Amino acid sequence: MGPIGAAPVPAESVGRVFKTLLGCLAVVPVVYLMLSEAKIVGYLLLLMFAVLTVYFIGSGVRSGDRVQLHRYLAMLLLFLAKILFWGMFEQAGSSLNFFAKDYVDAPFDFTLFQSANPVFILLMAPVFAWLWPRLEARGMNPSIPRKFAIALLLVALGFTTLVFSIEHLLDDAGKLAWSLLALVYLINTMGELCLSPIGLSMVSKLAAPKDNGLAMGAWFLCTAIGNFAAGAIASVASGGSLGIAQYSATYTQIAIGGAVMGFAFLLFAPLINKLMHGVR
Repeated sequence: MGPIGAAPVPAESVGRVFKTLLGCLAVVPVVYLMLSEAKIVGYLLLLMFAVLTVYFIGSGVRSGDRVQLHRYLAMLLLFLAKILFWGMFEQAGSSLNFFAKDYVDAPFDFTLFQSANPVFILLMAPVFAWLWPRLEARGMNPSIPRKFAIALLLVALGFTTLVFSIEHLLDDAGKLAWSLLALVYLINTMGELCLSPIGLSMVSKLAAPKDNGLAMGAWFLCTAIGNFAAGAIASVASGGSLGIAQYSATYTQIAIGGAVMGFAFLLFAPLINKLMHGVR
């Protein structure tokens, strides 16, 4: 038997604990700086993504394998779709929460809307797990790029529904029925189920074995960038002086952006599929 799984030597464990504590202390001022200066976090995230982009393209070129280079290009395009999606979708935990607090008529505390996404995930995940194999058996299962496109279009539809409701369905008190906001969460969650569950599988298939771990990290980095973008968008939606009109204007832009990018990914899905060279 090798050393894998063996109990650590006590003397070495003490040293490791000491080094870990020193490392944690050294990171504290860095974390404090990042929390107090959000712009620095944004720049760091974009810098890391740029470095990873250069690395993956360079790795594909150095490998001399044209197929692998194409797969990295496809992966980076899908990373872009993920960033866009999370930037829109993650309004759920930020601006939509403030919107619910001020402009939704609900017989319960507005914070319960934060349970909508988990509940809809539990309800809809079995439906999607049933749906994809059935479509596959009929030769109708959308490809990975098309599923990403559908995710973007669904989140655009969700915000279109919200904007329409704001414009036409407010009650006399200037508030929206809670069921309409719940419908928005449902539509957006359906978009999440088109994109998120297949992401790691997609990354593991497109990345070369030696870059698999790094590609997985890049996938989660895209989540971080999307969440950072979501925070910036939320500050515009909920930080203006126009009240509900500010929300409507911001969500209109989200809906337009999601629709444009969703249709763009639908249009270029055949090209991205070609770059993936058979990965499904």
